[in-house]
Amino acid sequence: MAYLVFARKWRPKDFEEVLGQDHVTITFKNAISLKKIAHAYLFAGPRGVGKTTVARIFAKALNCEKGPTEKPCNQCISCQQINQGINIDVLEIDGASNRGIDDIRTLRENIKFLPIYGRYKIYIIDEVHQITQDAFNALLKTLEEPPPHAIFIFATTQPHKVPATILSRCQRFDFRRIPTSLIVQKLKEIAQEEKISIEEKALFSIARFAEGSLRDAEVLLDQLSCATNGDIKMEDVVSLLGILEQDLLIEIVEKIKKKEISSLLLLLDEIVSEGKDLGIFLNSLIERFRSILLYKVMKEETANILDLSKEELTELSQEAEGFSKEELFYILQILIHTQEIAKRTISLRLSLEMALIKISQREELSSLEEIMRRIEDLKNILPEEKKDKIILEKNTVVENNSIVEKKEEIENTKENNEEISLEEIKKDWGNFVEEVKKFKMHLGIYLSEAKLIGLEKNILTVGFTKKISKESLEKIPIRQALEKKLKEIIKRDIRLNFILIKEEPNLTENSLEEQNNPLLTKFLEKFGGTIMKGEEIDLS
Repeated sequence: MAYLVFARKWRPKDFEEVLGQDHVTITFKNAISLKKIAHAYLFAGPRGVGKTTVARIFAKALNCEKGPTEKPCNQCISCQQINQGINIDVLEIDGASNRGIDDIRTLRENIKFLPIYGRYKIYIIDEVHQITQDAFNALLKTLEEPPPHAIFIFATTQPHKVPATILSRCQRFDFRRIPTSLIVQKLKEIAQEEKISIEEKALFSIARFAEGSLRDAEVLLDQLSCATNGDIKMEDVVSLLGILEQDLLIEIVEKIKKKEISSLLLLLDEIVSEGKDLGIFLNSLIERFRSILLYKVMKEETANILDLSKEELTELSQEAEGFSKEELFYILQILIHTQEIAKRTISLRLSLEMALIKISQREELSSLEEIMRRIEDLKNILPEEKKDKIILEKNTVVENNSIVEKKEEIENTKENNEEISLEEIKKDWGNFVEEVKKFKMHLGIYLSEAKLIGLEKNILTVGFTKKISKESLEKIPIRQALEKKLKEIIKRDIRLNFILIKEEPNLTENSLEEQNNPLLTKFLEKFGGTIMKGEEIDLS
């Protein structure tokens, strides 16, 4: 008999053997016992969590000679053929290779024929999201009103790509990632039955690497059993998967704790020399410090989130002792930032070296509450006349929910609230315009044409006759720069408000001469006339 890989050999044969999907299996068992069988189902979830397996078990439960039953016998011809994938009434279709409208038309033609052996004709379409839009449209009517003997089961890892018109015609079941503890338990059973010797640490490493996929974990166990002749050590898992040894991670964390820069860089060089993937190294380091941070916050309850063994939890508690929460926030921020930079740079090693140096050169960080308490203590100690200026030798500030160290002076300056008049501003306005012209000539020209309208509550209203001048100056960055420059000149905080005003009529030279002509003035006084523009005279 041909060799069967573990993923196929240990595939669940009934609902009871399915791991981590109780919300799905219980529903199906109840549906069978209550005889409430729908005509279309959609199974959504990540790879290797049991979507196709549950579809097969459901098909066996419906077409079993002793069924419909919650527990198929796996002995009758129908069950055996479904297990082998050769049952003519249960058709497994690959959505990636049968995605066109012609394939769906063929399916529609064949679906009207009654099943040959079983009670139902069941279509299991895997990766259904890869079917074309036209093919989905051709399937709609059949899916909405299929023959009473037909059942559709769709499986997909990307349900968001399935049209809403298809989703609304199906009962949807979301499959979850399988917990690490359940995967470890299953791998132990397989190892025992297959007479494989494997270390506890190796089991947990395989289960974590599988990221909730039991099939992936079984494939890795199968591969390792061949590579090691049935005697699997942690070193073998590290070698095959390219992950970092736990001891090496613990050593790196310890050197970061002690701020040993040289040793850290030498360790990184050793990792590179051994050909390990630096991307995996960075991810492992982030995960490790995440675990330490969670332990710092949750203590023993961390084991429930991270699926840790007692030995690993003890190691984590020892690592957490030398770090404050503020330090862990700081370290994680740098590592995650390095991960983002790595996507845009060629040399990941350089980015990692910079990150490790920066982490190792960190100084002791204080929490925000501790800083505020120290400031209050200093205020109480200092004389009254010195309380308006407090200088800390080392202080920290909060930036993006993390603590970043800075050496700066924190001053409590008294705001100068003395009022200033519009006339005083007008006196300095010319200097202000000249200063603006030095860095932006066109802005200075716009301001030179402006008219100061009024000042109210430190808001200076400035009028412009041209729309372009107003719109250019009222842009937020420009207006803020102008307010800053104005403050430097008049030593006051003034906000600028720009408005449009009507252009005042200009008196021409001719009109001024006419008004100043003494002969014309006497003539107007004697006869009571007025000066009128040429276009206003009506000669009719």
